[in-house]
Amino acid sequence: MIGIFVVVAVLLEVAAMVLSIGTKKDYKLYRAIAYCVCMVIGTLLIFTGCVEWTFRVKVLYLIMSIQVVWAIYILIKYKRKNNFEEINNFRVSKTVMRFVHRTFIILIAFIPLLIFPSYQPIEPTGSYEVVTARCTVIDESREETYAKAGAKRNVTMDFWYPDVEVGEENQQFPLVVFSHGAFGIGNSNRSTYEELASHGYVVCSLEHPYHSFVSKQTNGKSVYVNFAFLKEAVNASNGEYSEEENYEITQKWLKIRTEDMNFALDTILVGVNQIDAKTMKGEQNKEANSSDSKSTMEQMQNVYSLIDKNKIGVFGHSLGGATAATIGRERKDIDAVIVIDGTMFGEVIGVVEGKEQLNQTPYPVPILNIYNESHYTEALTVKDTYANMVATDYAKDARYTVIKDSEHMNFTDLPLFSPFLAKQLGTGKIDVRHCIKKMNEIVLTYFEYYLKGEGNCEIASQYE
Repeated sequence: MIGIFVVVAVLLEVAAMVLSIGTKKDYKLYRAIAYCVCMVIGTLLIFTGCVEWTFRVKVLYLIMSIQVVWAIYILIKYKRKNNFEEINNFRVSKTVMRFVHRTFIILIAFIPLLIFPSYQPIEPTGSYEVVTARCTVIDESREETYAKAGAKRNVTMDFWYPDVEVGEENQQFPLVVFSHGAFGIGNSNRSTYEELASHGYVVCSLEHPYHSFVSKQTNGKSVYVNFAFLKEAVNASNGEYSEEENYEITQKWLKIRTEDMNFALDTILVGVNQIDAKTMKGEQNKEANSSDSKSTMEQMQNVYSLIDKNKIGVFGHSLGGATAATIGRERKDIDAVIVIDGTMFGEVIGVVEGKEQLNQTPYPVPILNIYNESHYTEALTVKDTYANMVATDYAKDARYTVIKDSEHMNFTDLPLFSPFLAKQLGTGKIDVRHCIKKMNEIVLTYFEYYLKGEGNCEIASQYE
């Protein structure tokens, strides 16, 4: 629909240029009227819901608004000076330059539509309708690493959970907590969260401020990725650090992220423990947005009331997978872990003479590694010295699976949201929707078995 408007706007400019050159007249008046008509139609489509008001259309709408301001000026000018008669002040060069200028502006507005095209979301397959909630909590015990001195660490938690009546009998669900990858976003795996929630899980996705491309707190503040962290991540991925430097950097990242996840888990469990038939003490869960903290607390009370605190899983993508694996080793209340195409940096306990020293203490809880094909192939070549492989060898209960023809970003929703960006960051030949659905199916199967005791956890070593 929006693409049609862009095409119409370009064709309008082409027609105006051709007509002007053919008749040697400027048709500003008629072009102004046409833009006003387009603006009215576009506004009606947005207000009636035919066109969704998203960032994809905001740039185009802004440019249309500027064009309409210009159009109103032209209408007033012509009415005052010429009673709507065209002035014959035509020049070919001026007409061509005007066409190039206006068309360029229109095409700029089209860029978000190319980079972020509309797409059909992957529908969850479970029987529950899914609702969402979010809150930003302040960790008073930690100072923010990336912000000004004295600032406390804020962690935003987004929840997806079954839409059921609070207080209904047997309406408690396992909790699973997700950590996104380096400069990812909290919504990076939305289809996975919705799939799990539709099957009876409370899903919490963390936003790690300054590690996330953008983290939006409940007070409306947006926190963008820290440039120093971004540079470190790029340099590390390019192999520019020694083993010692790489160890220090990854452990620094993990410390921040595991503290975020521990804080989130503890905050949730405090909330769950404080719930009784009538009330929950709110002071333990401080909201960053004090203006609406009461309504947020009421919503969070409903979420917490649905959580079965005795059934907890953690998972994550990339660096988030490393975070989940570290939490699984540290905490006694974690029942299952899934590492989605991540390297388990937490299993590295030091570097001696340029060689990583890996933890050989048996990994204490069930753990599943989901690999992309090239990641797994490379891991096999260094099997005896690669953290994931060694941890698997020493785990009490470890599984792995590989999705053929996949790459790193195939395990997020980015290929749906922005095929262009996903391709730059790494996607394989596999159909993107098929890969996401298969990954969601694997994640669900694993958690069903280990958190609900359902099914037989038949996960193949490879999928196509």
